[in-house]
Amino acid sequence: DPPTRAAMLRDLGRRRATRGLPVLAAGFDGDAEERAAACYGVAERGLAGDDVPEALRRQVASLLDGDQPVEVRLACAFALARLPPATGEEAARGAVVALGLATADPDPDVRAYAYRALGRHAGADLATLAHGARDGAWTVAVQAVTALGARASEEGGPPLLASTLRAVLAGTDLETPRVHVLLAALSAAE
Repeated sequence: DPPTRAAMLRDLGRRRATRGLPVLAAGFDGDAEERAAACYGVAERGLAGDDVPEALRRQVASLLDGDQPVEVRLACAFALARLPPATGEEAARGAVVALGLATADPDPDVRAYAYRALGRHAGADLATLAHGARDGAWTVAVQAVTALGARASEEGGPPLLASTLRAVLAGTDLETPRVHVLLAALSAAE
Protein backbone atom coordinates (compact mmCIF):
# COMPACT_ATOMS: atom_id res chain seq x y z
CA ASP A 1 0.00 0.00 0.00
CA PRO A 2 1.20 3.60 -0.66
CA PRO A 3 1.84 4.64 2.99
CA THR A 4 4.03 1.57 3.56
CA ARG A 5 5.94 2.13 0.32
CA ALA A 6 6.39 5.81 1.25
CA ALA A 7 7.82 4.89 4.66
CA MET A 8 10.17 2.39 3.01
CA LEU A 9 11.35 4.97 0.46
CA ARG A 10 12.16 7.50 3.14
CA ASP A 11 14.01 4.88 5.19
CA LEU A 12 15.86 3.73 2.10
CA GLY A 13 17.46 7.16 1.89
CA ARG A 14 19.03 6.55 5.30
CA ARG A 15 20.81 3.44 4.06
CA ARG A 16 24.38 3.86 2.92
CA ALA A 17 24.22 1.21 0.19
CA THR A 18 24.04 2.44 -3.38
CA ARG A 19 22.13 -0.63 -4.54
CA GLY A 20 18.94 0.98 -3.17
CA LEU A 21 19.20 3.97 -5.50
CA PRO A 22 17.16 2.40 -8.33
CA VAL A 23 14.34 1.66 -5.87
CA LEU A 24 14.51 5.23 -4.59
CA ALA A 25 14.37 6.51 -8.16
CA ALA A 26 11.35 4.31 -8.87
CA GLY A 27 9.52 6.12 -6.06
CA PHE A 28 9.31 9.20 -8.27
CA ASP A 29 6.81 7.29 -10.44
CA GLY A 30 4.45 6.56 -7.52
CA ASP A 31 1.59 8.55 -6.07
CA ALA A 32 2.12 11.93 -4.37
CA GLU A 33 2.96 10.40 -1.00
CA GLU A 34 5.58 8.14 -2.59
CA ARG A 35 7.09 10.98 -4.66
CA ALA A 36 7.39 13.11 -1.52
CA ALA A 37 8.96 10.20 0.37
CA ALA A 38 11.46 9.64 -2.45
CA CYS A 39 12.47 13.31 -2.20
CA TYR A 40 12.89 12.97 1.57
CA GLY A 41 14.95 9.83 0.92
CA VAL A 42 17.25 11.82 -1.37
CA ALA A 43 17.53 14.47 1.35
CA GLU A 44 18.52 11.79 3.87
CA ARG A 45 21.32 10.62 1.56
CA GLY A 46 22.56 14.17 1.20
CA LEU A 47 22.44 14.80 4.94
CA ALA A 48 24.47 11.63 5.50
CA GLY A 49 27.13 12.95 3.13
CA ASP A 50 26.44 10.30 0.52
CA ASP A 51 26.76 11.07 -3.16
CA VAL A 52 23.48 11.71 -4.93
CA PRO A 53 23.69 10.98 -8.66
CA GLU A 54 22.79 13.77 -11.06
CA ALA A 55 19.89 11.75 -12.44
CA LEU A 56 18.24 11.70 -9.00
CA ARG A 57 18.92 15.41 -8.56
CA ARG A 58 17.24 16.15 -11.88
CA GLN A 59 14.20 14.09 -10.86
CA VAL A 60 13.94 15.98 -7.58
CA ALA A 61 14.27 19.35 -9.33
CA SER A 62 11.67 18.40 -11.92
CA LEU A 63 9.12 17.75 -9.16
CA LEU A 64 9.26 21.37 -8.02
CA ASP A 65 6.80 22.00 -10.84
CA GLY A 66 3.70 23.90 -9.74
CA ASP A 67 1.50 21.08 -11.04
CA GLN A 68 2.71 18.82 -8.23
CA PRO A 69 0.84 18.69 -4.91
CA VAL A 70 2.30 20.92 -2.20
CA GLU A 71 3.62 17.97 -0.17
CA VAL A 72 5.72 16.87 -3.16
CA ARG A 73 7.02 20.38 -3.89
CA LEU A 74 7.87 20.87 -0.22
CA ALA A 75 9.74 17.55 0.03
CA CYS A 76 11.69 18.29 -3.15
CA ALA A 77 12.61 21.83 -2.07
CA PHE A 78 13.68 20.40 1.30
CA ALA A 79 15.85 17.82 -0.46
CA LEU A 80 17.57 20.39 -2.67
CA ALA A 81 18.19 22.58 0.39
CA ARG A 82 19.91 19.64 2.11
CA LEU A 83 22.10 18.53 -0.78
CA PRO A 84 25.44 20.08 -1.60
CA PRO A 85 25.37 21.89 -4.95
CA ALA A 86 25.55 19.68 -8.01
CA THR A 87 29.01 19.41 -9.54
CA GLY A 88 27.90 18.81 -13.12
CA GLU A 89 27.28 22.02 -15.06
CA GLU A 90 23.99 20.82 -16.58
CA ALA A 91 22.63 19.50 -13.26
CA ALA A 92 23.63 22.69 -11.44
CA ARG A 93 22.00 24.88 -14.09
CA GLY A 94 18.84 22.77 -13.98
CA ALA A 95 18.66 22.98 -10.20
CA VAL A 96 19.12 26.77 -10.23
CA VAL A 97 16.37 27.18 -12.83
CA ALA A 98 13.96 24.90 -10.93
CA LEU A 99 14.75 26.59 -7.62
CA GLY A 100 14.36 30.03 -9.19
CA LEU A 101 10.88 29.07 -10.31
CA ALA A 102 10.13 27.64 -6.86
CA THR A 103 10.81 31.05 -5.30
CA ALA A 104 7.40 32.05 -6.69
CA ASP A 105 5.61 29.03 -5.22
CA PRO A 106 2.39 29.87 -3.36
CA ASP A 107 3.58 27.88 -0.32
CA PRO A 108 5.98 29.89 1.89
CA ASP A 109 7.82 26.79 3.12
CA VAL A 110 8.62 25.77 -0.46
CA ARG A 111 9.88 29.30 -1.16
CA ALA A 112 12.01 29.31 2.00
CA TYR A 113 13.70 26.02 1.11
CA ALA A 114 14.18 27.20 -2.48
CA TYR A 115 16.01 30.34 -1.31
CA ARG A 116 18.06 28.31 1.16
CA ALA A 117 19.17 25.96 -1.63
CA LEU A 118 19.90 28.82 -4.03
CA GLY A 119 22.32 30.28 -1.50
CA ARG A 120 24.64 27.34 -2.13
CA HIS A 121 24.57 27.47 -5.94
CA ALA A 122 27.13 29.65 -7.68
CA GLY A 123 24.73 30.26 -10.57
CA ALA A 124 22.03 31.78 -8.36
CA ASP A 125 20.88 35.19 -9.53
CA LEU A 126 21.60 37.83 -6.88
CA ALA A 127 18.60 39.92 -8.00
CA THR A 128 16.30 36.92 -7.39
CA LEU A 129 17.72 36.53 -3.90
CA ALA A 130 17.33 40.26 -3.25
CA HIS A 131 13.71 40.08 -4.38
CA GLY A 132 13.10 37.33 -1.84
CA ALA A 133 14.29 39.60 0.96
CA ARG A 134 11.05 41.51 0.50
CA ASP A 135 8.81 38.43 0.65
CA GLY A 136 5.69 38.89 2.77
CA ALA A 137 6.50 35.77 4.80
CA TRP A 138 9.32 36.66 7.17
CA THR A 139 10.66 33.09 7.22
CA VAL A 140 11.11 33.26 3.45
CA ALA A 141 12.75 36.68 3.65
CA VAL A 142 15.22 35.40 6.27
CA GLN A 143 16.28 32.52 4.01
CA ALA A 144 16.58 34.87 1.01
CA VAL A 145 18.71 37.38 2.91
CA THR A 146 20.92 34.62 4.30
CA ALA A 147 21.35 33.17 0.80
CA LEU A 148 22.04 36.63 -0.59
CA GLY A 149 24.77 37.14 2.00
CA ALA A 150 26.37 33.81 1.10
CA ARG A 151 26.29 34.49 -2.64
CA ALA A 152 27.24 38.17 -2.40
CA SER A 153 30.31 37.42 -0.30
CA GLU A 154 31.46 34.87 -2.87
CA GLU A 155 30.58 36.95 -5.93
CA GLY A 156 31.69 40.36 -4.72
CA GLY A 157 28.21 41.81 -4.43
CA PRO A 158 28.36 43.92 -1.24
CA PRO A 159 26.58 46.89 -2.92
CA LEU A 160 23.55 44.68 -3.67
CA LEU A 161 23.62 43.31 -0.14
CA ALA A 162 23.81 46.85 1.27
CA SER A 163 20.90 48.07 -0.87
CA THR A 164 18.85 45.05 0.19
CA LEU A 165 19.65 45.77 3.81
CA ARG A 166 18.44 49.36 3.34
CA ALA A 167 15.22 48.07 1.74
CA VAL A 168 14.65 45.65 4.61
CA LEU A 169 15.28 48.39 7.17
CA ALA A 170 12.89 50.83 5.51
CA GLY A 171 9.64 50.75 7.41
CA THR A 172 10.56 47.74 9.56
CA ASP A 173 8.47 47.66 12.71
CA LEU A 174 10.73 46.14 15.34
CA GLU A 175 7.69 44.72 17.15
CA THR A 176 6.91 42.26 14.34
CA PRO A 177 8.53 39.04 13.11
CA ARG A 178 10.19 41.15 10.37
CA VAL A 179 12.89 41.87 12.95
CA HIS A 180 14.20 38.37 12.13
CA VAL A 181 14.76 39.51 8.54
CA LEU A 182 16.67 42.50 9.84
CA LEU A 183 18.83 40.30 12.04
CA ALA A 184 19.53 37.93 9.13
CA ALA A 185 20.49 40.89 6.95
CA LEU A 186 22.85 42.20 9.60
CA SER A 187 24.40 38.76 10.00
CA ALA A 188 24.79 38.40 6.23
CA ALA A 189 26.48 41.79 6.03
CA GLU A 190 29.23 40.72 8.45
